[in-house]
Amino acid sequence: MTTDRKIAWAGLLVGIVALLPLFKESGWQWTLLLTLAVLAVGGYLVYTEWRFTRSAFTTLTIKKKVVIRDVLGADSSLVRIQTIRANYNFVSEIWFRNMVTDGNFGPVQIDGEVPARTTRMGCLVSHSKIFNPPLSRGAIREVILECDVRDSFPDRVEGLLHEVAQDTRCLILEVNLPAGRTCKTAQVLLEAAGEPAKRLEDPEISDDRRKLTSTIKRPMTGFTYHLSWTW
Repeated sequence: MTTDRKIAWAGLLVGIVALLPLFKESGWQWTLLLTLAVLAVGGYLVYTEWRFTRSAFTTLTIKKKVVIRDVLGADSSLVRIQTIRANYNFVSEIWFRNMVTDGNFGPVQIDGEVPARTTRMGCLVSHSKIFNPPLSRGAIREVILECDVRDSFPDRVEGLLHEVAQDTRCLILEVNLPAGRTCKTAQVLLEAAGEPAKRLEDPEISDDRRKLTSTIKRPMTGFTYHLSWTW
């Protein structure tokens, strides 16, 4: 909430407190009427604040899957499957922002096509997809981003991270390891800038210790979820 809106709310509350003694002398009916009017105005302000700060999409499910093809961690692939619901009419574009890796990645395809737009800021790369025709409010779509990843998992301790940038209902992180180098240990960490990492429920590890899966319901916006493993 902006400072201007906070000041407006504070002014409204002060006004209510100042007027209540006057209406109290006029009988309970006027007090009730004023209370209902204030509740209606307050409800409208809350709805307006929620509507204008709501993102264009709600992510119903996002699955981030990495397949490491060799024991050196040099040859991998990334698939990001995101099921979204449009929160407004005429939503025409979705961005996959701030992609980064220790090595390098590309070329990127979204739903089997070259991204409509690409921007770079230092090591961070963002790609977009255009919806034609635009999505209407309530429309649900699955969007798939795919790319090769090179020289990104060379160390004994590695990880797959996802920063939750918008309202997300379910996050799935999955790592598939090569037959010659399986998982020894694995954990999931919740990270935020300036705060110590918090350990969450451990990921599922397949019987052959080649597949790690973590499912997080209602992940917190603004936090990073880190599936870390040793191999």
